[in-house]
Amino acid sequence: MGAIKTLILFLIMLTAITSVHECGHFVVAKLLNVYVKEFSIGMGKELFSKKGKETKYTVRMLPLGGYCAFVGEEDGVGEEDPLDVPEDRTLYGAKKWKRLLILFAGTFMNIVLAIFLVAMIYLSIGKTYEAPKPIISEVVVDTPAYNAGLMKDDFIKEVSLDNGYSIKLDNFSEFSDFMNIYKEGNITLKIDRNGEEKTVELTPVYNEENEAYVIGIRSYDYSIVEINIFNCFKYAFIYVNEMVKLIITSIIGLFRGVGYDNLSGPVGVYNITSQAVSYGFMTYVNLIATLSLNIGLINLAPIPVLDGGKIVITIIEMIIRRRIPKKIEEAIMIASVALFVLLMVFATGQDLFKLMR
Repeated sequence: MGAIKTLILFLIMLTAITSVHECGHFVVAKLLNVYVKEFSIGMGKELFSKKGKETKYTVRMLPLGGYCAFVGEEDGVGEEDPLDVPEDRTLYGAKKWKRLLILFAGTFMNIVLAIFLVAMIYLSIGKTYEAPKPIISEVVVDTPAYNAGLMKDDFIKEVSLDNGYSIKLDNFSEFSDFMNIYKEGNITLKIDRNGEEKTVELTPVYNEENEAYVIGIRSYDYSIVEINIFNCFKYAFIYVNEMVKLIITSIIGLFRGVGYDNLSGPVGVYNITSQAVSYGFMTYVNLIATLSLNIGLINLAPIPVLDGGKIVITIIEMIIRRRIPKKIEEAIMIASVALFVLLMVFATGQDLFKLMR
């Protein structure tokens, strides 16, 4: 019974996140007078449909996402379409700035969903913790930080790992979160000490009690903030902003050839969902917010089959002032689909290996 419940919640989560993403494309397309053939919730065989003035609205059998179908778009490649629609109302015939807004709208809606869910979590709890600035309050003796010469009141401006991950810090919480992706090697800190910028390199050590790598510094106290309807979205935005920075850092790392061991496919996400459900409803809602951000931002990766790749192609067309030849676009799309499938197979293989281990 528990497995069935988890599966249902897993499918609800994926369908909700994808539908919100596609809804972003749909709404902006409608606002910009771009023709939408179909808006579907779910995939596979059609269960229910209703024809609007222009758009066909459908619910399909498999609760695995959804899609927003445009005239002149077939698997991301412009194709002939039997509908008699003016060229300037098609996705590829509309002005390029309209296409860019439509493509960006999916990720925007994923971010909006995450902010809304986190705000509701904060509102239900009634309080949150506000992280202090990334300023060191204490350096523990005989630790990597102490041996590297870090001092009280050093302001940590940026932290970088050997594997290419790097992030500029706004608060101490971002530093703690960033250290969660640390595996091995040195880290480099850019610090401000009384107005003078310094660079410090050190190697974290594993702390068995905390089950994490540490360098031996402490922050100033976190402050407790009472949450109400007037400030819940403000602190939700701050939290989501921190998450966005970490996700973008991880995505950039993938293109540098690092971080593939952190990838998860459907099996891994299902396993995480099972854990989240066991912890309670709020943890499950927080997972939806986190995955919404991940899916939205990954969609902006410059892979042609994703929104990000289509955005890059659109920008190139704006620069060269003509459409990329259809055959070239098709070849790029096929190659990117193959790459994406291989990536999913790799991630799923990792998930299964972790489960067996």
